Amino acid sequence: MHNYGESEFSLLVRRIRRNHEDSLIGYDPAIILDLIGNLRVLSEMTDILGKAEPSFAFPNHFKTAKPSKQVVKLLRGKKFLIAFMPDGLITSAANNFDLFFSAPYHPEGTATVEAAFRVNSNGSREFKNFIYVKDFDLQPLSSVASQVQITSCNFYIWLHSEVIKISIPDKDNIFTIHSLSRIDLIKRISVNGAVHPKQKATDSYDRPKDELISNLFLYEFAGLPLHYFLLLKISQDVLRASNKAIPST
Repeated sequence: MHNYGESEFSLLVRRIRRNHEDSLIGYDPAIILDLIGNLRVLSEMTDILGKAEPSFAFPNHFKTAKPSKQVVKLLRGKKFLIAFMPDGLITSAANNFDLFFSAPYHPEGTATVEAAFRVNSNGSREFKNFIYVKDFDLQPLSSVASQVQITSCNFYIWLHSEVIKISIPDKDNIFTIHSLSRIDLIKRISVNGAVHPKQKATDSYDRPKDELISNLFLYEFAGLPLHYFLLLKISQDVLRASNKAIPST
């Protein structure tokens, strides 16, 4: 068992900051893997984080978001993916790509995509929300896409809260709704790799999560895999919460 203390925490946050800042310039799976590894170590320090960095224990230094019940009810029975990122993620890695969303779906039918983003004066892009739905009319989706439930919380609750909601067909082709938390995303990608899953989990708890990760890897926006945005938003939240204690170098 590791005896983590403030010095280890400080070093870890510096490593996360370096991975994060490098990833804001361009997408590199190797750097993303390093970032995931460091985030996983951080996730295993929850017992001492309140002492190492008191802001992580405060009830309002982190935010989590999920779609409203009305949105989920409206999309039930459809293939969809919803990812909300409160306060947004600012990155320059997508600057040279068209704002095009690609997703796995059958050739027949249509798909609707809602994405909240803006281009900043320095050329960077800020991304907030992604909603993809297969065979769905744009108008009703636009009317409810902004219905987001945002909650302020501490690090532990934030880590175990939903970061993505996805509906995929089961073996009987019936669509079922699943959620992945931040800790799910970090742990399963740290095991499987940053590009595509390399191994399947053998236990009944993690196997379904790996199937969701496999599906998630098929989504792209602005030339980058969707999980890039989710992981960088996680590291951005961590760095903002620790910013006062750990100066940027």
